[in-house]
Formats: sequence, C-alpha cells, structure tokens
Amino acid sequence: MHAFVTGRRFATAAAVGAAALAFGLSVASAEDGATVLKGQFRSNEIFLVDGVPTLFAFICEEQRVQRPDGSARDTAHCQLGPEDTPPDRAAHEAPVGVGYQSDFFIAGTPGYEGPSITFDWHGVVTPSGRVTIVANFPPS
Repeated sequence: MHAFVTGRRFATAAAVGAAALAFGLSVASAEDGATVLKGQFRSNEIFLVDGVPTLFAFICEEQRVQRPDGSARDTAHCQLGPEDTPPDRAAHEAPVGVGYQSDFFIAGTPGYEGPSITFDWHGVVTPSGRVTIVANFPPS
C-alpha cells in the first residue's frame, strides 16, 4: 500500500518488488471462486498526526482477496520501521484525496487482477507502532 497523491507515489515499484520477492508470496483459491494472495512487503502510507499529514514506513503481512466479480479487498497488518516514531495517540488515514495503491500490484504479483488504486480505504497507526489497513477495490 502506498500513498498515492495526484499521481505521485512515495516508493518505487522496483524497490517494493524486490522486497516482495525477498519476503515471498503465495496464491490460493477459495471455495467461493475467489483468489487469495498473501505476501510480506515494505510499504508506506500517509496518516494524520495531530492534523499533520505524516508519511510512515512499515513492514506488512498482507492478504488480497479477489472476487469473481472483479472486486477485491487488501488487508495489511504491519509494524512501523525503526526509522519512524509512533504517534502519541492513534493516527488515522489522511482525508479524502489520498488514494491507496495495492502492494500486490506494485510488486507485479502473479495472479493479480482488478483495479490497482482505490480511495475506499481505512487505516490506523497506534502508539505501539502497529499499523492496520483495509482497502476495498470496486469491480473492474
């Protein structure tokens, strides 16, 4: 997941792709016809800390569920990297206008299907440095 503001990404696809390959990926099929992708990625996103947009970097265990209708949901459970200081209180995703780009797309994950960017996402960074993000992608 990467901050996507008016066409600008904060991490290069090559760097993220290399990280994804280093951490590994897996693909499975669910009984309802959905495809499930799993991987570990270095990622980043913008959160509001006391009203200030702040870019955080983290390492995530991620899962993407791609449904037969073309919709998908990415879920990430992450830990801030040592270079980032956690906020004093929970920080939530930046307001409207900051999109979310799937790490599975950026990494060129085999089996990836559907849209790569959504504005329907929610996330939080906690004072313990844990990050949780859920992004919903509409049918393609």
